[in-house]
Amino acid sequence: MLVRSREIGGKENVWLRLGKPDMMQLLSEVNDQVRDEGERMHLASPISMDVNDEDASCFLHFAVFRTSRAGESKV
Repeated sequence: MLVRSREIGGKENVWLRLGKPDMMQLLSEVNDQVRDEGERMHLASPISMDVNDEDASCFLHFAVFRTSRAGESKV
């Protein structure tokens, strides 16, 4: 997915582009990742969706808000 980021001068970025097999592999590794004890809120806002008989795609805005155990919050 290409997006233009306001945070880094409007440059185009590819955030994530995976087919189903690669996404399944990525998700299968979740339990092996480092655990972060901070609290998080994930916000996903769908902008558009394209669905047909074979597959589907979605464009969305995604943000993670994290508050550390010391009370410091970041996006």
